[in-house]
Amino acid sequence: MKSLLITTLLLSFLNLQMLSADINDEEKIKILTNYLVEKEAKEVITARNEAIATIYGKPEFKDLVYNDASEMFFGSIVSERGNFKKDINFYMPKIRSIEFLKDLSQGKIEIEHAFDDNELVIKSIEVIYKGVDYPLKVNEANSFTLKVGGYFVTSQDTEILTQIQGVGSSINLQDFFNMKEEVNVFRLDILYKFNPNHAIEFSYYTINNSQTKTILNEFNWDKYSIKNGTLNATFNTDVYKLNYVYTAYKTNKIDLSLRAGLHITGLKTSITGEALVSDANTSKYVSIGSDSDLALTAPLPVLGLGLSYEIIPSLHLNYTVDYFFLSFEDVKGKLVDSLLSLDYKYNRYFGAGLGLNSTHTSIKTDIQEVHYELRNEVTGFMGYLIFSY
Repeated sequence: MKSLLITTLLLSFLNLQMLSADINDEEKIKILTNYLVEKEAKEVITARNEAIATIYGKPEFKDLVYNDASEMFFGSIVSERGNFKKDINFYMPKIRSIEFLKDLSQGKIEIEHAFDDNELVIKSIEVIYKGVDYPLKVNEANSFTLKVGGYFVTSQDTEILTQIQGVGSSINLQDFFNMKEEVNVFRLDILYKFNPNHAIEFSYYTINNSQTKTILNEFNWDKYSIKNGTLNATFNTDVYKLNYVYTAYKTNKIDLSLRAGLHITGLKTSITGEALVSDANTSKYVSIGSDSDLALTAPLPVLGLGLSYEIIPSLHLNYTVDYFFLSFEDVKGKLVDSLLSLDYKYNRYFGAGLGLNSTHTSIKTDIQEVHYELRNEVTGFMGYLIFSY
């Protein structure tokens, strides 16, 4: 009775504090703790825990699953108001687990809180069922996630412009050389979380394209007028993405993050072969190649946003976009990389996902007397397996 009275008074005190400012749950608890220390209130621990339970709401089980082999429960504890969630597991004999699953309300959850440098931490969680205590192991969120799978490119559009002293030509590789637009490649994505709000993200994939074409009609490339020959066009792309990810806003359903990093794109384009080459003075069969090649590695700094929405606990919808625009010395570039994905977690460690990735790249550069412009658009679907721990 006394602890209930203390709790009521303390919650009234918190409400008065809230009138002067919009404060979050942790700040409410800090105010409560400091007040208790100053007043040297009796039964502080009991009163504090009851007050905290009032702030967060009643803790409840979510997605609780029993594993017969290990005789362990796996799932989560979620506060009634959705402002607290912890993954848990605990042992319970099989003979009791069947009855317990029929009515989870039979198990009473007790959470003992503590404060470390004014930060709320959990000392222990217990389920009391028919007079027996079952200690729960509290699991922090997985810190490492690996996604391994394929990137199924469904559309490519590559335009190359080359000029010497203002005179040149433009070629669309897919149209002119009948280069494949659909390519299947390996893709790797890694996410490492230092803590719940800070993470590093890495991605890698490479797309290689080449096509040979017999040229009959005349066309211009660099300083050449070309016809009657066989040419091979190559366009290879190596993509490395490295981002720092900061979680700026988080609820039980939504995770909004800010992103900053590098989008490193290695590009190589070339047109080689033999053909009848003409200029103002001569016309002869020659080899075409070296001074028409372009090899460029562009480390582009990007800024972006990320959004994750929990449809159900095992299914998350994710969207990220990285953006770059910069002019640096002889290179000008623009990049927009967006990814929409759907991740399904079978359990805490394994899952699978599907995604739609679209990348638009535009780069202009001058190499000696030659001016190059490259515009490349790639869109494709992703399918991958997820490994987390």
